[in-house]
Amino acid sequence: MDVLLHLCNVAALMLKPAGFFIFETNGEKQCKCLAKYIENDIRGRFNSLDIVSAFAGIQRFLTGFCQ
Repeated sequence: MDVLLHLCNVAALMLKPAGFFIFETNGEKQCKCLAKYIENDIRGRFNSLDIVSAFAGIQRFLTGFCQ
């Protein structure tokens, strides 16, 4: 999880406005935790966060855009 948090922080610095990101997580719990981190700790940097399920129905991906 620490690696994903680090990637979120780097993405917030490196992505240009309207830049797109997608993170593959270990499942629903990690995906929701990452979304919560982005919404609370990197407030105002990303928008249109969406949790996307894999073909197996597991919520595994988090997508969004840089503002």
